Amino acid sequence: MALAREGGARVVAGFVEDVETLTVLYRCGVDYVQGYFVQPPLGAEVYDFGTDGG
Repeated sequence: MALAREGGARVVAGFVEDVETLTVLYRCGVDYVQGYFVQPPLGAEVYDFGTDGG
């Protein structure tokens, strides 16, 4: 993590599944977390990238 900080990068931790893991990551200085503890998947999304939005 020190290398990321020296380079000005943000640190993202994935697969966070419980409060204990979140606590450890917070104490380590992780910038962002993602995973089932934060929010479970919402299901399949449907995107139509074929339209021009107009």
